[in-house]
Amino acid sequence: MTRYGSRARTPSNRGWPKVIGRFPSQKCSGLVWSEGALERDYIRLLELDPEVTGYQEQPILVRYMYWERGVVCLLDDGASDKVTEPEPGYKAARYYPDFYVERAELPPMLVEVKNEALLTDPSVKRKLTAGYLLAKSRGWEFRVITEEIRQGPLLESARVIQRYSRMEVPACVALRTLQIINAVGEPYTVRQLGERLAGVQGDPRTHEAYVYALVGRGALSLHPQGKVVGPESFVQSVGGGRFGIGAASAGRSVLV
Repeated sequence: MTRYGSRARTPSNRGWPKVIGRFPSQKCSGLVWSEGALERDYIRLLELDPEVTGYQEQPILVRYMYWERGVVCLLDDGASDKVTEPEPGYKAARYYPDFYVERAELPPMLVEVKNEALLTDPSVKRKLTAGYLLAKSRGWEFRVITEEIRQGPLLESARVIQRYSRMEVPACVALRTLQIINAVGEPYTVRQLGERLAGVQGDPRTHEAYVYALVGRGALSLHPQGKVVGPESFVQSVGGGRFGIGAASAGRSVLV
């Protein structure tokens, strides 16, 4: 999978100040829109999570109705043009979740990226409940991603890897790298592998950059060991695990 259908809504900064951007995604084979820095940070983690096979921003329109006391009901299933009219005393509303995420061995996720301070807002609570109800009706999970993803070294490690992910790696270097990794029982550090690839006359730092690029493309595994990735991080074949595992499944479930 690359994308789930197409965007149900075009990202916009209308209504309040936020930074609209486009991220060059390898998993989606194109540019992915983000609304704000937190969404962009989450995209970085999606790109490096081996469990994630594809994702789509602004994937679906959720129509729902609500009563002032907090009761929320879906108006349709999001898959057809048939829309139920709201019942007397209820108000109709719309909501666009931020991401749909497909995973290799786990159910798909519908994801909302939201600053922690906004989660107590009544209108936000209604939207999250509507998103949860739609996801549940389809057998998906619903997750809320907050600034918690910025804690620890994972996000900064993702930035390091993605700095090199679009770097062109010579085919002979990629092949030689995989041969070295697969031939030994113990993992190399990035520095050791760079020196081995560079040989006598090459530049070890250039070859370290090639290693990061191969990790970013999913050809190698990188184990940061609780630190920001760097020359002393261990490198293995993909079968040994991968940098970023579980990152995109972070966040909290919504229970109603």
